[in-house]
Amino acid sequence: MELFALLCSGVIFVLEIGVALGSNNIYKDLFQNYAKELVPTWNVPMPLKLSINAAPSTIVSFTELEEKLTMTMSITVNWTDHRLAWNPTLYNNTHVLTIPPHDIWLPYLYLANSVNDVKPIGQEADFYVILVTNGMVYWTPGGVFEAQCTPDVSKFPFDTQFCLFIFTMWGIFPGEVEYDVYSKVPDLKYFSANSDWTVIDTYQTGSLIGGDSSAFVVGISIKRKPVYYVVTVILPTLLFCLMNPLIFCLPVESGERISLGMTILLAYAIFLTIVAASIPAKSDPLCIILLVLVCIMMVSGVIVILTIISAYYYYMEDISHANPCLRSLTLRFKRKQNFQDKLNLEENKDTNSNSFSGSSFSGKDLSKTLDIIFCVISFVLFIGILSGYFLYILIA
Repeated sequence: MELFALLCSGVIFVLEIGVALGSNNIYKDLFQNYAKELVPTWNVPMPLKLSINAAPSTIVSFTELEEKLTMTMSITVNWTDHRLAWNPTLYNNTHVLTIPPHDIWLPYLYLANSVNDVKPIGQEADFYVILVTNGMVYWTPGGVFEAQCTPDVSKFPFDTQFCLFIFTMWGIFPGEVEYDVYSKVPDLKYFSANSDWTVIDTYQTGSLIGGDSSAFVVGISIKRKPVYYVVTVILPTLLFCLMNPLIFCLPVESGERISLGMTILLAYAIFLTIVAASIPAKSDPLCIILLVLVCIMMVSGVIVILTIISAYYYYMEDISHANPCLRSLTLRFKRKQNFQDKLNLEENKDTNSNSFSGSSFSGKDLSKTLDIIFCVISFVLFIGILSGYFLYILIA
C-alpha cells in the first residue's frame, strides 16, 4: 500500500514537472519573435473583434454639483491573437497559460467621458492575462471610474439619473475594431448595493447612438433613496405649512401674533439655509423642491403682513373708513352668527329679535372676518403649492 502511494506521488510529481516545463517552453517559443507593439490583425484585412463585458461592483458616489458618477467596475475583454496559438500535444498537453500583462499586446481602452486624466484602463496595475491554445486572450482589468453625467434634479429627492460609461480605443481608424458584447446587460453578480442609490436598469452595447461601432457603452439608471430627505426636508416643511395659518386662530389680545409669525418666519429661514446644503445647486433644470421652499417662505412673510393688517382693524374705532366690501362681508358673517345664536336661544321668549339684526358691528368683527379669510387663503396657498409639487413628481 505504501509502495502504491509512493508510486502515485511520483507520477503526480512527474506530471507537474511536465506541465511546468511545457508552460516554460510555450512562453519561450511564443514570445521569441513576438512584437507586442503590433495589433493582432496588423497583417490581416479584417477588423479586430473584441468580445467585451462589464461587471459593476459598486456605486461609490454620485455628485450632482460636479456632474460625475463614480463607480467601481471590471471589464472582461477577450480577442484572438493567432501569434499566441500553440499545439498542446507538443507541450505536455498544456492548454492554458497565465502571464503578466506587459508581455503581450493589450487594447488601450480609454474612458472617453472621464472627468479626470485620460488614461488607458488596467495600466496602473498588473491584471494577469490568460492565453488559450487557439490564440484566444482573456484580460479582465478594473478600477474606479469617474464618468461625466449631467444630472436631472428637478424631481429631487425622488429623482432618477441615467449615466453612460463610454470606452473606446483612441488612435484606431473606424472599422479596425469591432466591439461584441457578451450580453445586453452587464454582469451584476458581484454588485454591492449603495446606501443612497438603487440600480433600476442597466445595459451595454458595442455601438453608440447612430450605429457607430467605435465604442463600448455601459448605461446605468439609478434612483435616489428619498427616506433621509423626506424626514429632514419634506416633513418639517409640512409642519411649517400647518403652523403658519394657525397664527390667525390666536387671539389678538394676547399680543403674541406678530412675534409668533416672525419666529416661524425666522425659523423657516434658518431651516432653509440648512436644507440648502443638502439640495443640489443646479440651474438647469431647477430643483423644484427648492422653488417650493422659497414660495412657502414668501407666503410666510405675507402672513406676517396680514397679521399686522388684522391687528390694525381690531383696534379701529371708526369703522366707517374701512373697506366697503370688507364691511359688507363682515355684516353677512355677523347676521349669520346672530341667526345661529337666535336659534340657540329661541326658548327665551323675551329675546328681542332686533338685537340680532347684525346692523352694527365693531373693528373686532372686521378683524375676525379678516382672520377667517386670511386663514383660509393661507391654507389654500400652502395646499396648492404642495399639491403642485407632488403632482409634478407623479405625472411629469
